[in-house]
Amino acid sequence: MLIKVHATSVTAGDCNARGFVFVPPGFGLLARLMFGLRKPKQPILGVELSGEIVEVGKDVKLFKKGDQVFGTSEKYGAYAEYTCMAEDARLVMKPTHLTWAEAASIPFGQAPHSIF
Repeated sequence: MLIKVHATSVTAGDCNARGFVFVPPGFGLLARLMFGLRKPKQPILGVELSGEIVEVGKDVKLFKKGDQVFGTSEKYGAYAEYTCMAEDARLVMKPTHLTWAEAASIPFGQAPHSIF
């Protein structure tokens, strides 16, 4: 599914991924190997998002074009204008009474099973 991102959140995790401040002493090389030696392997960060589905694949059954959704990406990329996610991604329908920003901030700090 192609999702137009309307809002996302900037979290401490995103800052940590950029600055490697979360790495315990002695594990810097291991973290660099996992996230990128000189620059991030995934240059577009962001995990939580809210947005509108603008295209779906022919086999997608749970969502349709125009659905307003929010959730988390398994990979980074929520800071982009558009992102692609699978139908079984951690997405749910956005309640109409929530703003885009409110919906995008809900997943942070929640265990995935408690909101999805």
